[in-house]
Amino acid sequence: MDEQRDRGGELVRFTELAGNRLYRNNAFAVTGLPADAAGRSVRQQRQRLEARLAVQKSWPGDPASPLTVEYRVEEVRVAFDQFQDARRRLVDELLWRWGDADLGCDCPGDLHAAHDAAVVAHAEALDGATAATGLTATRARELWRAAADGWAATLAHPSFATHVGHRVDALAEDRRLAALTADDFVDKLPALLVSPLNELVGFLETRAELAAICAHFSRHEIFAPLVAEGFERLVDEGSRAINATLRAAEEDRREGRFSDALDKLREQVKPAYEELEPYWPFVSEWRREELSHLVAVGMNNLAVALLEHHRYQRASSQRSSRLIELAETALRVTPSDQGGTIAENLRVIRQLHGHAARRHAPLADAPGAAGAAPGQDTLWGCLAFLVVLLGIIGVIVAGVGSGFVPALLTGLGTLTALGLIGTFSEAGRARREAAKRQSAGHGGGNG
Repeated sequence: MDEQRDRGGELVRFTELAGNRLYRNNAFAVTGLPADAAGRSVRQQRQRLEARLAVQKSWPGDPASPLTVEYRVEEVRVAFDQFQDARRRLVDELLWRWGDADLGCDCPGDLHAAHDAAVVAHAEALDGATAATGLTATRARELWRAAADGWAATLAHPSFATHVGHRVDALAEDRRLAALTADDFVDKLPALLVSPLNELVGFLETRAELAAICAHFSRHEIFAPLVAEGFERLVDEGSRAINATLRAAEEDRREGRFSDALDKLREQVKPAYEELEPYWPFVSEWRREELSHLVAVGMNNLAVALLEHHRYQRASSQRSSRLIELAETALRVTPSDQGGTIAENLRVIRQLHGHAARRHAPLADAPGAAGAAPGQDTLWGCLAFLVVLLGIIGVIVAGVGSGFVPALLTGLGTLTALGLIGTFSEAGRARREAAKRQSAGHGGGNG
């Protein structure tokens, strides 16, 4: 039982450093001590920093640190406390620069160099993602790639486990560490190294950025299942929110509140699903297909209900456009082997509502040249109204003052004028459509 408690002790420090604290709270980063610091050198550095922090608010930690951090006195005290427990101290040592410290391990020189490069790249990349450091996107991509590749190479190095074993033996005067082996530390490191990825979602502008970062780690066998596990949790959270909205939309549909149901699917479910799409390469296929099926069925059910509803109540051009959009999204997200019925429903919806949707398209999709059409149509409509009004007045005046024949001629003249207005209006619309098609044709050629 005592051995079990000892073996679980080092896990506390792994938990404390998990996430974005991975490097920021590292005892060596905070105190500026070298990796081989012990006994007297630790006490002297503590006294120096306590004196310094008595007259200033903070200090930046390790002078060679890539982090942009200022540590206050309480954070420094907590960091020095880690040196009192060899299990905690060793976790921090493995996660900071070894530099020129004499660790007495006789490791090949390339191991220490690869380890330190991985630490610096990972720490700088993480700091740049979670703080306003001015790190460029190009530099960030380079750092994340170097961090993933560097740590994978370090963990796979034939001498890494030997190095850790040597350090366990060197610090074994602390009896709490004596019961542990190198594997107790090495086996936990991969999960700790990818632990910040789930927390980055709150700092990055898009989830696609997070997916790109994770792709660097997923290329390595040692990290891939751990990245997938983290994304499974994120997809679980997103799936629960989507399912709740789908249930609410289904209730609206059954109660005939079609507009409310449509808004929920367009404005909540669709964007929430699209936010999860960058994660699909990192999660299990069955989870992706399960959520995709639920979203597709919910959208298809509403599309079919709206199609039936508008058999008896004519749809506006906007509603027709959104109905087609809903059916198209349902087909896009449905798993490839389940789309037959949904594809047929989309075909029918396009056949019955495509014309009305096209009437709505210039307002929604073409604010440039096509945007002038509504104004021109309105001008012709106003002119036609004016002609009708004057024609009615003319017929009345002619009938009262001159008799039936002049009134009839006046009415025929009004109808002729309306016909000319209609001809000119249609001709203008035809020219605009031709220009639009020509423009589309040029655009397709350039693409």
